[in-house]
Amino acid sequence: MVVIYNIVHLSVKDLITHGFSQSFVDKQTSTGAYPCTYAHDFHQPSRKEVKLIPYTGIPEATRSEKKLPTHEDLLKQCKQDELLRLTGLDEAAYNYYLASEHIKNSRTCTREHAAKSKAEQVHLLRHIASIKNTEARKLGYDNKERLYEAMVPILKTLADERKWPAFKCTTVAGLRKRLKPFQQVLKGKLTATQAYATLINNRVNNKNASKLEEEQEQLLIQLYSDANAKPNTVQVHNIYLRKAEQMIKAGFWTDSALVEESTVRQFLYKPAIKAMWFEARHGLQQYRNVYEPVTQRSRPSFANALWVIDGTPSHRYFQHGDHGRYFRFNIFPILDAHSWCVIGFWLSEKENTDAVLGALRSACMVSGYMPYQILYDNSSAIQSYRAQEAIHKISVTAFAAQAGNARAKIVENFFHLFNQDVQKFRPGFTHNPFAISLNNRPNREALARMVKSHELPAAEAAIKQAIEDLTIWNNMPRKFLGNQSPLAVHRKSIEATRERQRPFTEAIDIAAFWQLPGEHKKVRTMLEGKPHLVNTFIPNTYEFTNRGIEITIQGRPCSYDIEQAEFRDQFIGQRFSVRYEPNPERWSGPQPDKLLLYLQGEPLCWQGVHVAALPKQQFAMSVADYRPGEGAQLRAHLDEKRKQREITRGRFAEVIEATKRNGTYTEVITANAFDKDVLQNTEAELLNQIIQGDNYRIDQSNERTTEQSTGDRLSNYDKPLPLD
Repeated sequence: MVVIYNIVHLSVKDLITHGFSQSFVDKQTSTGAYPCTYAHDFHQPSRKEVKLIPYTGIPEATRSEKKLPTHEDLLKQCKQDELLRLTGLDEAAYNYYLASEHIKNSRTCTREHAAKSKAEQVHLLRHIASIKNTEARKLGYDNKERLYEAMVPILKTLADERKWPAFKCTTVAGLRKRLKPFQQVLKGKLTATQAYATLINNRVNNKNASKLEEEQEQLLIQLYSDANAKPNTVQVHNIYLRKAEQMIKAGFWTDSALVEESTVRQFLYKPAIKAMWFEARHGLQQYRNVYEPVTQRSRPSFANALWVIDGTPSHRYFQHGDHGRYFRFNIFPILDAHSWCVIGFWLSEKENTDAVLGALRSACMVSGYMPYQILYDNSSAIQSYRAQEAIHKISVTAFAAQAGNARAKIVENFFHLFNQDVQKFRPGFTHNPFAISLNNRPNREALARMVKSHELPAAEAAIKQAIEDLTIWNNMPRKFLGNQSPLAVHRKSIEATRERQRPFTEAIDIAAFWQLPGEHKKVRTMLEGKPHLVNTFIPNTYEFTNRGIEITIQGRPCSYDIEQAEFRDQFIGQRFSVRYEPNPERWSGPQPDKLLLYLQGEPLCWQGVHVAALPKQQFAMSVADYRPGEGAQLRAHLDEKRKQREITRGRFAEVIEATKRNGTYTEVITANAFDKDVLQNTEAELLNQIIQGDNYRIDQSNERTTEQSTGDRLSNYDKPLPLD
């Protein structure tokens, strides 16, 4: 296959490889159907001239049938084959490199292979350097520059196929740099040996760049990876030299191991070497920040698909009174990942489970919906039993982000934007104390002046200001939301996806957030035949007595009762677990408005309604202290007491009447109280006493006679005592 006048000509051998038969080609060329010519084909050097058929002489239908490549592809292949023909072995260069002391055995190849590779490079570069523009046009290129551009990928292919060691030529500029010495040889400005020397690394004679042996590299990595001291390269170099001198004196290393500090630094900061010691020196989290690929995730497609919760100290100082201590609140926001709208939050002085539950409950109540998924961190406040129970009751799925992977939670980015766009314009803003830039670090003197001049906001106003700040955030347009505010995006998504939303109900509120007194315990159990300790929650139980249910809530003793006579008749003496509203702000008095009763973990229902105990009612002892309507309430209370007694009596009377109707009624104060055998033995005993007297058993046993003779301490028990 050759190119003549920029048209590809195929030999008979080429056509046969593409599916043509020998007889078909001979017939078509002999009849003149396929025009042919005779010329030289370098693929068949043994023949001076071969039969060649032009690509354009083959009908298009035949080309399609035989699936011949396009003319452009064949032309490109011909040009590459023509350039590859320039490759050979320069004997003079091979002998030069083989005799050179700089060509050595390495871990990847022998010195003979390295010399052969460089001799092949010399042969190719000499031919390319000698090509003029006219010769480049004969090869099918406009000029030498186009030839050089085509030669770069060919050099890479040759280097990979023939495994040329330490060869890299990826740009035209790099090829020109390699060609320049050989072009100067053609002009007589350099000798051939000087051109050969340019292919040897010009740093081989530089002691500072001498290659370290494997043992020396391992020692440097071990020294620099120390996580405690974190020595710099100068300190590592000094320690390395002391060790190297010991190894040289012992005869294990040569003097070439005594390298400069720059060699140590260049070696340690090679990309592949740096990745080895980076985690050991700086830790897993820093390694992940630098080396682990960032996982790109798309924003949730609708509101309430994903909620993200996280607690962090607010970057604002508050103060208790004019002269009280100043401090920062912990804020727990609930962020909707679709709209970046804060739909709930909680402020607390400590990061605890109550704050987590308060934030989740506020989000559910304010939005009126529950999330499909919740993402949270690994803090103990969120991982507690109560928090996990609530999270899994209001969400379909929930899990914690991977430990240390803060990038997985968008709430981390929210805190950054919230501080920069809202918080920084509030008095007492502390900035980030660990920031590198001074613009992001707090001015301690300015904060001190605020404290002295009483400019810090009062702690009592913290909730109000937090609501204002988060409302400002929710109404600020964001570019990544299409210049819409988070609140607008959230509401729009809710309207568009009503059928996918999960409404928040009172039943779920009670099950997830109401207080259930109890304690966590570790229970020993058997799993797969092995003992295990399992964390479980044991709810407290409270007995329902004639005083009602007595319970201590937030250190205050409280009493609850159920006035229904029918219920009291059934459950007096029963023990129940209870739930109550945990937020004192929702109480109408000093204690929760009701206790919901549970029996064996299930809601106690009475007449189709979940039973609730109400605060026990107190009545005035004196009639003079009666409040309006209290007399009627007291009479109703007493009526319920009588009604309860009547219900109990009625149930008892029904049982007695049932035994009389079915014939099982039996008097107890009769002989029926004893077994038949006992009565027969008793009757026989009494008859013997009547017939034989009290001493009828004397002759039955000598032991009995001896006992009677010695006297019984109870023998005179029922005799009359003499009168004094």
